[in-house]
Amino acid sequence: MNASQPAHRPFLVAVCRPDGILARDELASMKAIGGLDDPDLHALPLVDEASPHPVSDIDLDQYSGVIITGSPFGFEHPHEKKTDEHLRVEERIDALAAVLLKRDFPTFGICFGIQSLARASGAPLVQGFSEDLQAPEITLTEAGRVDPLTGALP
Repeated sequence: MNASQPAHRPFLVAVCRPDGILARDELASMKAIGGLDDPDLHALPLVDEASPHPVSDIDLDQYSGVIITGSPFGFEHPHEKKTDEHLRVEERIDALAAVLLKRDFPTFGICFGIQSLARASGAPLVQGFSEDLQAPEITLTEAGRVDPLTGALP
C-alpha cells in the first residue's frame, strides 16, 4: 500500500454458530467469494462464553462493516427448550443488531443474521418458508456474464 491509498478496515464477522466444519466453511466462503484474506475478517464467536460481549467490548469504528453468520439456533424455538449457548447467542446478537441498526452501520446478514436484523427492527418472523440446507450450483447466463457486478464471478 502506498501513502496515497487509504488503509482499509477489516470486516467484523459475528459468528452465530459453534466452531466446527460449518463455521469454518462459512468463513472460507466469505474469503473466497469476497476476495478477502485472514486480516480482512475478524471473527467474533458469539457462542463462546469467554468471547467478548459485542456491544460493550467492540469498537465498530475499527471495521468497514459487519457480517452476521447463519446459525443452527432459531429464534422461533420455544424459550424453555433453548440451551444456554442458544440463549447467549440470541442475547448477544439482539444487542449487536440493535446497535448496528441505530448507527445505520453497513451490515450483511446471512439467514440467522438477517432474522436478527429483522427482529431488531421490529419486523415479525414467520414460519413456513424454510429451505433445506444445500449447496446449489449456480451458473451465469449471458446477461450475467456481461453484468458489471456478476460478470467477474467464476
